Amino acid sequence: MTIALHAVHAIGAGHLARQTALARYLRAHQPGLAPVILSSGPAVEDICGEVPAMELPSALRMHMILGKDPVFPKLAAATVQIWFAALASLRPKVVVHDTLLWPPLLRAVALLGARQALCLRPRKDLAKYLAKSLCPLREMDLVFVPDDPGRYPDVHSRLEEAGVEAIWTGPIFRTATATCEDTRRQLGVPPSTLMVVVVSGAGSGTDSQRHFLDSLAALRLVSELRLSVVVTLGPLFTSTVSIPEHFPRALFIARSGDLPNILAAADLVLCRGGYGSLHEATTGDAAVLATPAARDYDDQETRIKRFAAETTCELADNASPHKLAAQITGALWKRSQRQATGVRSDALSEVGKRLVKLARQNAGSTSLPMHFWNV
Repeated sequence: MTIALHAVHAIGAGHLARQTALARYLRAHQPGLAPVILSSGPAVEDICGEVPAMELPSALRMHMILGKDPVFPKLAAATVQIWFAALASLRPKVVVHDTLLWPPLLRAVALLGARQALCLRPRKDLAKYLAKSLCPLREMDLVFVPDDPGRYPDVHSRLEEAGVEAIWTGPIFRTATATCEDTRRQLGVPPSTLMVVVVSGAGSGTDSQRHFLDSLAALRLVSELRLSVVVTLGPLFTSTVSIPEHFPRALFIARSGDLPNILAAADLVLCRGGYGSLHEATTGDAAVLATPAARDYDDQETRIKRFAAETTCELADNASPHKLAAQITGALWKRSQRQATGVRSDALSEVGKRLVKLARQNAGSTSLPMHFWNV
């Protein structure tokens, strides 16, 4: 039974990474389901790996580039038709959306008579989102939150007050598939050095460039430790990385296709505060210094502070290169004094069972109210 996992192509690749992790879980634990990912952009091939995926045109990206062009309405209509055709060819029993929903896709799925589920990452505008007349949460056959209710009691209470029944699965994130030794060997990192990974999500905006610049400037000042620095570029990164003059460290540039393996092999990670970034960075035994990025629907600073209370993650002090360098030295020293914690894991068994149950049901008629069909 085919199940389609839709990941909106937005600023980063968090939706796609989470859907990839879910698809891998279902392939391993629910052999009756055949997950296929539907998404857009160059991140699809980079992140999905062995998971079957269809890379389709991105209406959002098209709007960002051609929104004011007279030809845009025709291209947008053609994009919708391509997505409809893709769904019709797959005939999925269930479609799983991730946090951001695309109305044309909701309509197409309803037209096919498939069941619909939503993976709802905690979002800072949830109250406003629930208040919208077109909020589709109540129309989903299944809603699940990829986190712990104790970490987000406000989200838990808001969903209950709105009458939305949701399953809290625990975090959903990709995990390493190779040993630390094999990963370091493939990267060429000397075993006698401490491996520091600098990663800035999937994109290449000015905030990503600033993160690389600040991190490398601070690492240049850490003189008392033998470090190997691995700069990991996201699948959407098309800019340049400025390397400080006379950078004294062994420096390696890697693409992010093997990011979970790279993060698991690290002694220290300098990252942003996205959902996937923090979960994947803290899943092993690395010390983590995280810098929040400004996002419309995601409060990264609050997430970092929550992680700081539970893991080896700290809010990075980017006031100056010297302050961040001192924090880097301290984080690596504290890591050397503690015992390994082992790999954290997610809990998806209940969602897997529910998705199988939905796939076996006959949806019959549309599951969306009539106002969703108004163009």
